Amino acid sequence: MDRRDFLRASALAGAGVALGSQVGWPDPASATSSCLWGARTDPYTTESTEQATRNFEAKIGRKLAVVRQYAAWDRPLPDNYDRWAARTGHTPFIAWHAKKIGGEAISWASIANGAHDTQIIAQGRSLRAWGRPAYFCFHHEPENDPANGNASEFKAAWSRIHTLFTSTGAAKLTWVPTFMASTYNGGHGGIDQWMPLTSGTLYGVDGYNRGACDPTGGWRSFSEIFKPARDYAKAKGHGMFIPEWGSVEDAACGNMGGKASRKANWIADAAAAIKSWPEVKGAIYSNTRWVFNGAKVDYRVTTNSRSLSAFKSAGKRAYFL
Repeated sequence: MDRRDFLRASALAGAGVALGSQVGWPDPASATSSCLWGARTDPYTTESTEQATRNFEAKIGRKLAVVRQYAAWDRPLPDNYDRWAARTGHTPFIAWHAKKIGGEAISWASIANGAHDTQIIAQGRSLRAWGRPAYFCFHHEPENDPANGNASEFKAAWSRIHTLFTSTGAAKLTWVPTFMASTYNGGHGGIDQWMPLTSGTLYGVDGYNRGACDPTGGWRSFSEIFKPARDYAKAKGHGMFIPEWGSVEDAACGNMGGKASRKANWIADAAAAIKSWPEVKGAIYSNTRWVFNGAKVDYRVTTNSRSLSAFKSAGKRAYFL
C-alpha cells in the first residue's frame, strides 16, 4: 500500500473576502508564542476513530488541541468525526480530496471550469450551517496525485473552491494549502509551481523521517526535513502548519544496528525545533502505519516506550496548546 492507497483505505472511506481573513481558534496570525499540539491516530482494532483518539490521549496524558480527518470527494462536510471533534473541544483539520471513496480521481480542470459547482456550494453551505472553526485543506499533497491534473489546474481548482465556499458564507475556515516537504526543497518543480496565489494565512507542509525504510533518504532530522518550508514561510511573512510529521524507529526495516533511543531523541529534537520556530502554529503527528515502497513503516509513538515517553514529555510543554 502506497501513500495514496493508505489515504483511501484508512481515511477517505471512513467516517468574497481575502483568503485567511476569517480564521479558526486560536487565531494563527496573532498567536506568536504557542503552537497547537495534535495528532491523527488511526484505529487498528475494533475501536472507532473517536475511540482511537481518546485512547491515544490517555496514553500521552493530555488532550489533543487539533485532530485530523481525510475526506473523500463524495463524503459530506463536516463528517461525523469532525462533528465529534468539535463537540469534544478539539479543532478539526479537514483535508478534502478530489478523489471519490472508490478511488476515482476528479480532475482539477473539471472543478475549475465549474462542472462541480453544485456539489461544492452544497458542501460550503453545510460547513456554514455547522458554524465551527476548522482548519481546511483542499487536496493536500497535490503534487503526489498526477491523475488529477497538473500544477496550474490544481491552483485553478483551489481558487474555484475558495471562491464558492466564500460565497456560501463558510467563513470559519483557516485555509492551509499543504505540500510535501520535498516540494519546498525544489522537488516537483518547486513550491511556487503549486502554491495558490490566494494561499491563506498558513502554509502547510508534510514530512517524515523514514530512516532505513527509505534508502534514498536515510535518517534525517526534523530540522533537515522542514527547514526549507520554514524558510519559505518566513520569507513570505506567513505562518506555517505541519499537518503530518513522524518518524520510524532506527531499527525499522531491517536496520539491525539501530539504536532504541534514536526515535525518542528525534521527537525531543523536533519539539525543540518547533518551539524555536514561531512561524509554526500547529503540528499534527501521524500516529499511523502503512507500507512505503514495499516496506512496513510504523510512525506510531508507541513503537517504543522511550518514544512514547518523549512524545508525552514534549506535549506537556506549556508552549504546546
